[in-house]
Amino acid sequence: MGVHLLGELTVEIAGKSVTLVPTNKSLVLMEQLTGKSLSELVQNFLRVHTSFADAAAILRAGMYGANGNKLDGVPSLDECADMVMQKGLANITPALSQFVSSAYVGKPIDELTKLREAKKAGPEKQDAEGNAKAGTEVASPS
Repeated sequence: MGVHLLGELTVEIAGKSVTLVPTNKSLVLMEQLTGKSLSELVQNFLRVHTSFADAAAILRAGMYGANGNKLDGVPSLDECADMVMQKGLANITPALSQFVSSAYVGKPIDELTKLREAKKAGPEKQDAEGNAKAGTEVASPS
């Protein structure tokens, strides 16, 4: 599982990398598909009360965000449920928990800018998690 920008992560499912990106629209879709608020989903993860249906919905919403908030080309809810089954609910829960929690908590704008700039600069200026390496100058937007 690789972490990229704010809440964006990649999880391996059936030998394929699946990227999840929280966007305003993907979070609204997640709440609509689950019938739960973002804070309720976070609380469910903390209590280890994640349902299979919620996992499939979160997966679909994250892929929707990664697809530029377009449903064309995003697996259906049934296909996402198949993906959860292939990975196993217990195995996919940590990634989904991190995805939902990071969207809930967020990061300061200046940190987001540094992460985006480091990603643009290339891997030689990033640490293992995609953050700017210490001592790396990151230009701030004017």
